[in-house]
Amino acid sequence: MITTGQRIKRLRERKGWTQLELAAALNINNSVLSRIESGRRPVEDELLVRLADLFGTSTDYLLGRADRISESRPAYLSDRSPLEDAFLERLRRAAFYDDDRELTDEEKRIMMESLIDAAASIKKIISRTARS
Repeated sequence: MITTGQRIKRLRERKGWTQLELAAALNINNSVLSRIESGRRPVEDELLVRLADLFGTSTDYLLGRADRISESRPAYLSDRSPLEDAFLERLRRAAFYDDDRELTDEEKRIMMESLIDAAASIKKIISRTARS
């Protein structure tokens, strides 16, 4: 039977990520990830959820309760780095949740429009300062 650590390692390698990259994306020490992958350390619940989100799979798959990875994201999105995935997950949580309450669809729409406007403004500022 494949362990949780072996499943994490398999998913990491499938994405082409190093332990250092994944550890940085999860904001944990590389030695902690190494021990998890080798089965010498259990995975905390909160970290297990973050790993499932990052890999686009379920916690059931990571725990060995499901055999299918069932990636929730299209294959064309798999080229992102673990840092980009971690950033996007942090952005999603920050933008679409108020503590543990998920925002309504209308609130999400307003948030997305505001974030797009803010990104466009920041890009203009960056391009102006780069020319200086």
